[in-house]
Amino acid sequence: MSLRLQITLKIVFHSISLPNTRHRLTVYLFRTIYIIPMEIIHDEEDTRFYASLEGGQAELTYSITDEGHMDFDHTFVPENHRGQGVADKLVKAGLEHAKAQNCQIIPSCPVVETYVKRHSEYDDIVCWK
Repeated sequence: MSLRLQITLKIVFHSISLPNTRHRLTVYLFRTIYIIPMEIIHDEEDTRFYASLEGGQAELTYSITDEGHMDFDHTFVPENHRGQGVADKLVKAGLEHAKAQNCQIIPSCPVVETYVKRHSEYDDIVCWK
């Protein structure tokens, strides 16, 4: 059995006053998110970061280039855990490791590329091909 925290957010999407009344029409959006506590493990021998989840393992794989850069080339998250931020957590773990090792990274994987474009704090370690 895995532990999972479910949070439902109620977001006001649009609210308007109805003409000639004291009433308002409010439209809400509901979004349920799941917080899954997980341990991310760095397997240097297999050149990957992974987390064991119910239904399989999520992983971020990489290779070491001739220049010594970490080339992040693939992410995988089991289907039943997609859309819950698992890939972002793997990518962040990989980037934090690279930063701590003063290592440049190559974002070959589209997930990693998107993440580093949204997080400027990693600009100093990104090596664009």
